[in-house]
Formats: sequence, structure tokens, C-alpha cells
Amino acid sequence: MTFHISAELDSIGIKNVIIPTDDPYEYWDEENKTGRAILSLRHTGYLAGLGIIGRNNLLVNEKFGNMIQIGALLTDIVIEPTPLANYKTCPNNCRICIDTCPAKALDGITVNQKLCRPLSNYRNEKGYILKKCYNCRKNCPITLGL
Repeated sequence: MTFHISAELDSIGIKNVIIPTDDPYEYWDEENKTGRAILSLRHTGYLAGLGIIGRNNLLVNEKFGNMIQIGALLTDIVIEPTPLANYKTCPNNCRICIDTCPAKALDGITVNQKLCRPLSNYRNEKGYILKKCYNCRKNCPITLGL
């Protein structure tokens, strides 16, 4: 989808650059399996009014829940800002994502990437990194929205 938006902007003369959703990392700590991308799309999505960062450390949107894949691009035009999301996502005292995480990587504030990555990511025969654990998404009571 991001590519199509980028191509459409190009076709009408608006310069833009697609931002990768994960790799390349600007910072990678091999020992702790902690990476920081060029731009945190979760936090950018929050600041753009697309949702709230939930206890599962994912961006949660009131309509689409946490089952969203964020894409981004930078452009040289000024875009009218959207207000920050002001709805509540995680139900009071809900700990389902924390309690069902098999790696015990969630604490309700952040994710311990060293614990999460070995269980959640794997490389297939073609070399693509795929997700094999997403309990924090699928067990959430607002997986598909409020």
C-alpha cells in the first residue's frame, strides 16, 4: 500500500521517500537483540493520531485493533496534522497480553526484545524473516478494534 501511495504522489509531482517498516536498523545490539530502526513507526503512528500504544507495546487503533501493519513515507509537502487519539484501548487491569506471552517479554510498558525475538522471528528457506508468535496480538480482547 505504501508503494502505491508513493507512486501516486510521484505521478502528481510530490517528492517522497518510503520508510522501511523494520530493517535497516540504525542501531543493533546483538547481545541484547535490541534494534532501533531509522524511525519508530509505532511512535510516529501514535503522534500522527493513528492509535494508542497498548500494554502489548503495539499501536492499537479503535477500528482495526492491533492487527495493523504500519507503512510510512516522508514527503516535502505540509500535511494538516491529525489530533492525537483520545480513546482508551486496554481495558482496566487487563493483562492478557502480558500473561500469555510465552517468552515473558512484556511488562505492560515495553517489550524485552532479547526474550521476544528468538521466539517470534524466524528466517525461512528463502531468507525472509517471518513471525511465528503473535500471542500479544491474537489474545488481546481488542485485536480487531473496540
